[in-house]
Amino acid sequence: MAVATFEGLPPGSTTAAAAGFDFITGPASGGVTVIDTNPYRGSRCLQFLTGTPGAICYAERSTSVTGTPTGQIYGRVRVRLPVLPPDAPGMRVMVFADTAGAFLAEARIINSGRLQLRDGAGTVLAASTTAITAGQWVDVGLAILVTSATVGQAQLAVFGGDGGIAETLTSTATLNTLGAGGAVRCQVGAIRSGLPGFAVVVDDVDFSRTGWPAVASAATLQAGPWSGAVTDTGFTAVYRLSGASSARLLVSTTADLTAPVASRPARPDADGLVRLTIAGLAPDTGYHYGVEADGQLLSTGHGEARTFPPAGMPASFSLWFGSCQWTVPADQTYAAILNQTGPHGRALMGIHMGDLNYRDWGPTSTAADILAQHMTSLGSASMAPHLAKIPFNYCWDNHDWGGDTSDRTAAAGPLVATAYRQVFATYPLPAGNGRGGYHSWTIGRIRFIQLDTRSYRDPQTDPDGPGKTMLGAEQKQWFKDRLLDPEPVKIICGNMYWRHDNPASGRWGSYGTEFAELNTFIAAHQVRAYVIFGDRHALCADDGTAPGAYGMPQAGGAPIQQGSVAAGEPWSAGYYHQAPATIQGYGWLDITDTGTTITVDYQGITSLDGQTRVAMTTEFEVVAAALADLWGVHL
Repeated sequence: MAVATFEGLPPGSTTAAAAGFDFITGPASGGVTVIDTNPYRGSRCLQFLTGTPGAICYAERSTSVTGTPTGQIYGRVRVRLPVLPPDAPGMRVMVFADTAGAFLAEARIINSGRLQLRDGAGTVLAASTTAITAGQWVDVGLAILVTSATVGQAQLAVFGGDGGIAETLTSTATLNTLGAGGAVRCQVGAIRSGLPGFAVVVDDVDFSRTGWPAVASAATLQAGPWSGAVTDTGFTAVYRLSGASSARLLVSTTADLTAPVASRPARPDADGLVRLTIAGLAPDTGYHYGVEADGQLLSTGHGEARTFPPAGMPASFSLWFGSCQWTVPADQTYAAILNQTGPHGRALMGIHMGDLNYRDWGPTSTAADILAQHMTSLGSASMAPHLAKIPFNYCWDNHDWGGDTSDRTAAAGPLVATAYRQVFATYPLPAGNGRGGYHSWTIGRIRFIQLDTRSYRDPQTDPDGPGKTMLGAEQKQWFKDRLLDPEPVKIICGNMYWRHDNPASGRWGSYGTEFAELNTFIAAHQVRAYVIFGDRHALCADDGTAPGAYGMPQAGGAPIQQGSVAAGEPWSAGYYHQAPATIQGYGWLDITDTGTTITVDYQGITSLDGQTRVAMTTEFEVVAAALADLWGVHL
C-alpha cells in the first residue's frame, strides 16, 4: 500500500485525498493542517491540534484484513509529540476500529514517554520499556492478527533509529477482533484524547497485510562520527549518512543521551556528508553525542567530546599532535593515544599537521578520488574508534596536497581544499580564493595558530628574496595579527620545524627572507611562542638554542607511521629515530597554567611500547606581562 506523506501540499492544507487518507477531521478551534516545521523527511508533515474540550482530531484510512478465516493488518505511523501528555488519559496516536467506529486496539503514549497497547475498552494490555522523548520522531506500529471470526491478538511495535524494531508488545490470544476479511478503519493523530490544546505531528503512514511496513527511507550511517572546531561552548561533528534528508546532532552529559540538546537541522550534501554544530554548552564539560537522521536517533555513530575551559582563563589540559601516516592507516598510534592519560586526563584534542595520506594528488586526481581517500583514512579500524572519542584538527602538508615539493600551482589544490571544507570539522577558514587552510583557536589562555604552508607558497626553486613567500601576503598578515592577540602564549602548528636550514630543503631555508621577517616581527613584539611540527619523521625537541632556530622552543611529533630519518642538525633536548625502519609515534603536551606561569611539558612517545623517547619542559612567565598591560610599565 502506498505510503501517505504530505510532500507537495502547501502549509495549512487539510486535503485528505492528496495526503492518501479517506478523510481528515478536527475541531474548528483546533485543526489538522499540513506544516513545514521540523518535518521528519522532506519538507512537510501533518499536525493535529486538539480544540476545547479536546474533541476528535485524526486522519483515517479504511482497509481490510486478509484471508478466511484468518488474516492480519499492520499499520505504521511516524509520530512526534512536542510535549508529552499527562498519564491520564495519555494520548492515542493510532487506533484500529470497526466499520461502526468501535475501537479494536490502540497505541497510546503516556507522560513517561512509554507506549501502551490497549484493547477497545481502553484496558492496558502491555507497556513498552522503550521511552520516547518530547520533540523526537519515532515510528510506532499497530497490528491486528485475526485467528477466527471472533478471536485474535493485537500487537504494538516501537521502531529503532536504524529502521529495525526495537520492541514488540503482544496481547493474549483471546482479544476480540474483527472477523477475517472485514473492513478496518485506521485512525492516526490525536484521537479522542480529552486533552484540549494538545499537538501531535505525524509523517509517513503505511499499511501492510503481510508484516510490519518498512520504515520509509530509513537512514543508515556510512561513516563517522569525527568532531572538531571545539570551543568552550560547543563543537562540530561530521557524519556520512545514506537515505537521510535531514539530520540533527543530539548532545547530552549522559551516554544514553537523555534530555539531549539538539543542533539546528542540516541537510546532507550529495555525498551524504553533513556537518552539525552544537552551541550553548557548558565549558569544560564532557559530552556524549549521536545523530538524529530524519527524526530518529541512530543506534550507531555515537561519540564523545569535551568542551574547552573558559576562554581567557587559566586552564590546564593535555593534547596530542603528529603527522605522516600510511595511506591506509594500520598503526597502533591512535589506540595508544586514546589510552594515554597525563596529569590533566585524556587528550582534549588532537592536532594532525599533514600527510594524512601519501597520494600526492596530481592533474588526473578527481574530487571522488580525494573524498574516497578521506573516507578510507577516517573510517579505518585504526582511526575511527579514536575519532569518535577525541576531537581532531587537521591541515594538509605536501603529500596530501600535491606531492613532495608541491606549492600553490598544484593542479589538484582546489579539489583538495574543497574536500577539506566538505569532510572536516574546521575552525573558521579564510574566505579568499577558497584554497587556504590556515585557522586559529584558543584553549584557556593559549592561542593555537595553524599555518597552511602549501596552498600559497611560491615554488621552492624560485630565487629567494623579498618577493618569495611560503605563506602568501594575506596569510602572513593574518599570522602577525594572531601573534599579537592577547593570549600570553602562542603555539604555532607549523607543519615543519622552525629553523633556517638548507636553502634547498623546501622548508624555511628555501624561504629565508620571509622567515627572517617573521622572526624579526616576533622578537620586536616579544611574542612568547612555541612551535609544534610534524614532517621531520622523528621525535625531537629543541629549546631554541639550535643554530637558525631564532630562540624558538619547538617539538616534533612524527611519524605516526612512516620511515624515520637521521638528524642532520643538533637538537638540544634529543632526537629519536630508527632509520630506515618504519616507526610509530606522536607528540604529547601537558600544559599547566598556574595563573603566573604556563608550563609546556612535551613528550615524544613511541606508540608500540609507550616509551617516552624525548622530553622537554618549557616555562613561560605571564604575570609580568599581565601587570604591564594593566599599568603600562614592566614591573
